[in-house]
Amino acid sequence: MNRLLTASISLLSALLLHPGELAAQGVETVGKATYYADKFNGRRTASGERFCQDSLTCAHKTLPFGTMVKVTNLTNHKSVVVRVNDRGPFKQPRIIDLSKSASAAIGGVKPGIVTVSLEGIDEPGGYSSDTAGSYAVQIGAFRELANLNRASDTLKKWGYSDLHIMEVASEKGTIYRLIVGPYGELSAAEENLSALRRRKYSGCVVSYR
Repeated sequence: MNRLLTASISLLSALLLHPGELAAQGVETVGKATYYADKFNGRRTASGERFCQDSLTCAHKTLPFGTMVKVTNLTNHKSVVVRVNDRGPFKQPRIIDLSKSASAAIGGVKPGIVTVSLEGIDEPGGYSSDTAGSYAVQIGAFRELANLNRASDTLKKWGYSDLHIMEVASEKGTIYRLIVGPYGELSAAEENLSALRRRKYSGCVVSYR
């Protein structure tokens, strides 16, 4: 396996899942899920974060920002863990709006709308949306490790050392995401993102767990 992947890989799938008590809180646990249109990429969410199609986030009407939710497509039983950082959807029977990346992970992009179930999950280390290490900057999403390595080598030359790789399964195969961080504050992550954009690198702030 690639040396960088072996040394730096960071997997969100390490979270311990359990059936949540959402229904007891009056939260709908079965309903329709859709995903954000591309026009929303980069816009501010209700939590103040900028929306990123490549991050595993969602919009929910009532769950607190930072809540981690396991979303399962009831047709194919594929699941993804997402973090609430926006409000919506406000049209029945939809109960959650997913980033395109999250929707792709459960096979929801092609049909556009799928029936899902929602569960709460345990969060190792006690992370929440406002604890240390909650944020990172995603440099890019790559299908080829050679392209990821070139980006990583460039960042190392610029002095970046906190580099991580996250593997995410999609409908078109594995995607490798290059992450810089973590940062304890959203403002710190956005400051570093701005610095990278001045170097002509695109990217977005994502949750880091």
